[in-house]
Amino acid sequence: MKSREEQISFIGKQAEFERQLARLYSLYQKKFPAFKLWPFLVEEERKHEAWLKQIIPKIKTGEIYFFLDNLTFQAIEQTIDYINEEYEKADKEGIDLVRAVSVAHSIEDSALDKSIFKYFDSESPSVEEILDNLKEDTKKHREMLENQKKALMKEVGKYK
Repeated sequence: MKSREEQISFIGKQAEFERQLARLYSLYQKKFPAFKLWPFLVEEERKHEAWLKQIIPKIKTGEIYFFLDNLTFQAIEQTIDYINEEYEKADKEGIDLVRAVSVAHSIEDSALDKSIFKYFDSESPSVEEILDNLKEDTKKHREMLENQKKALMKEVGKYK
């Protein structure tokens, strides 16, 4: 059984993941202001961070318990590291729109593939709703980015 501190640390790490993703998408928004999906994704990730932060007080009181393992914690840390590396690379070296959309799609896809939402288990219906919404939003983001990526690839193909 994980201690409350470990659970809070884990939720904090998940909130950091959402915050770093919003930061990356904000950079992409500055680099590609005409691409309308970035502002939406920035707001979505900020919303997710706020949702996760709402859970922390309930863990402190023992109202909610999260079952998690160290592999999940490592997966989130690795993903945050990857996001930060991509941010630094795009900021210093630049990036094209196809690459930006591909990176974003890859991160959203990875979040679902690594099942970073499975570790959450709560008896609280309000928390379950937040977690379900997080998962559904991430699926929606992945789909939107996949569609944009396909459209961009088709567009690039016209000029080759």
